[in-house]
Amino acid sequence: MKTEVNEAIQGYLDNGFIYISVNYRLVATRYWYDGPGGTPLEEEFINAAEDGTLTLDPSRVLSDYQPHVGRTEYNTKCSFDAAQMLEEVIANADALKIDVNKIATTGSSAGGGEIHYLTWVYHALSVNGVPNAQRYTPVAMVYTNAQLDYPVQNMLDKGWSHWVEALGANTPLSTALSFEDCHIVMGNPWCEDAFVEHMSSRLHEFPLPMSQCNVEWQTATMERYCNDEEAFNSATLGEVMNTQRWPMVTEQDRGIATLW
Repeated sequence: MKTEVNEAIQGYLDNGFIYISVNYRLVATRYWYDGPGGTPLEEEFINAAEDGTLTLDPSRVLSDYQPHVGRTEYNTKCSFDAAQMLEEVIANADALKIDVNKIATTGSSAGGGEIHYLTWVYHALSVNGVPNAQRYTPVAMVYTNAQLDYPVQNMLDKGWSHWVEALGANTPLSTALSFEDCHIVMGNPWCEDAFVEHMSSRLHEFPLPMSQCNVEWQTATMERYCNDEEAFNSATLGEVMNTQRWPMVTEQDRGIATLW
């Protein structure tokens, strides 16, 4: 989040834009907030409906969630926070002198998830029975350092489908990926011992986050693709697309896929 004007922001201001810099919770961090009497309460679980609707579930905390793969499954809170920001903008549009039918968004890398959510998913939903399409209008988007798909590590079937479409299912995996990078692109680096040790050494800064590793998924991926160079070289893009699949079993699974 930008807290002071830089050259890029000044450029917007000089051209008549109102610029709002927004922060959101990080997927790798566990958060608390002050409850009644100042009692610290852990962030609530966020239910994701298939259409992308996000709702707080006060009966659970977010750290209860056990990921199928890794950290990007927690981006429910990033998109939820972005939607709360937009609601504040809409509610205070007159005071802020904002035309809610001329909204442009900009983001980089992970921020792309939030600007796309506000532009395509949240915009198609309703609040209190009123379609969001009648409440605000996205007219522009600037997305830098764009991703093929989320997750960007432990890459899954939708991302690999772009390679299959372009190069063919029988194309060797090594055409698109080096063996040296297999562990961070196909595997989950947040499962690796070095990362866990690194995080543990920083406990004085913040508590360890919620689980970001499915050990069973990580072990199977590494054994099939990333531990042995001969096995890696025998793999095809089609095989990877078919094995590294995101489950679409529960509504939460389907809702997370909608966010991605």
